[in-house]
Amino acid sequence: MKQIRKHTRKIAVFLVLNFIIEVVNPLQLYALTSGPSQPEVESFKAISISEMVDPFTGDFSYDIPLADIDGYPINLNYNSGITTDQEASWVGLGWNINPGAITRSMRGIPDEFNGDIIETDYNLRPNRTIGLTIGGQIADEFFGLPKVAPGEESATSVKYSMSVNFNNYNGFGFEQSVTPGINAAKGAKGPFSGALGLSSGSSGFTISPSISYSEKSLKNKKADRMSYSIGSSFNSRSGLGDLTLSARNISSTKKQSKGGVEGAINFGMSTYTPDINMPMRNTNISFSFKTGGEIIGVLSDLTFSGYYAEQALNIPNNTKKTPAYGYNNTHNRPGDYSVMDINRSWDGGYNENTPSLPVTSHTFDILSVAGQGIGGTFRPFRSDFGFV
Repeated sequence: MKQIRKHTRKIAVFLVLNFIIEVVNPLQLYALTSGPSQPEVESFKAISISEMVDPFTGDFSYDIPLADIDGYPINLNYNSGITTDQEASWVGLGWNINPGAITRSMRGIPDEFNGDIIETDYNLRPNRTIGLTIGGQIADEFFGLPKVAPGEESATSVKYSMSVNFNNYNGFGFEQSVTPGINAAKGAKGPFSGALGLSSGSSGFTISPSISYSEKSLKNKKADRMSYSIGSSFNSRSGLGDLTLSARNISSTKKQSKGGVEGAINFGMSTYTPDINMPMRNTNISFSFKTGGEIIGVLSDLTFSGYYAEQALNIPNNTKKTPAYGYNNTHNRPGDYSVMDINRSWDGGYNENTPSLPVTSHTFDILSVAGQGIGGTFRPFRSDFGFV
């Protein structure tokens, strides 16, 4: 008893750490099976098995020889380890006659598909979301010091926002965020600035760090402002987000802005698998109101914003028919939209300066054979290199 009390604190710390890890990074389980199969091919046992009782589970099993075909035995097998979800074979529950079988683990679509039509039916009600956000920013200009040039951001600032939304699928959701930022351009006379976003709500806790570089030049009475930024995010539920690079170039004069160029590159390496997407109709309405002033010597502003978003199906009868081509018939695929039996390492835009294209692999089916003295796996092969 004294030994248990001695280690009580260590055990408590261990349990608390496991609880925190499960909250921050919960375990995610996905479909780990290939789907249902016939009970006749699930319980093959060789006739040479001699143990009638399993020494670990106590399950009883028995083999009854029925026939011998050119040296290949056919037996009737019984196994008492019956589970609640087990189905009966054609000779009874727990009994099976299995001379051997070839089973297929389908990956993607069946390999023999050659323009076969996949009919997709959707019965999806419109997805509607309405939300309201209240936020504000407190700058570091206390009682007029330090001086900040008009049109430029303060050296340091703290942004806070609180939002509430309602979705007809997920119900109510709440979120709040605080983003402290520092701009080295005002204090250290440098072009760098950084921010750290912290938000929590019904979608989890999110950390969003970012750093940016800004440069302004004046030439021929025209001001060019260039900015570059890099950022990422981490969510307690979905994990690490994609790395994003963005660039922006805006030209303006004293009287008016002449526009500019803006772009972003996302380095997310999400795998791509061909699927069937239904055409959707999207409707978005938003509004924003901002006011500000000086409160007790502190420069601040307050923002009210709201939005309404709706997504609904945009297809007659909510049915779509798509041809599909398996691994054995990829060469017959026409140029129109169809489903292919492939998988890509990542998906995204590309141009002549892209150093490498995503690696594409065929999702051919895997076949397994089991029988008396026979066992193994095999797969189909094509007699060409092919391209997709």
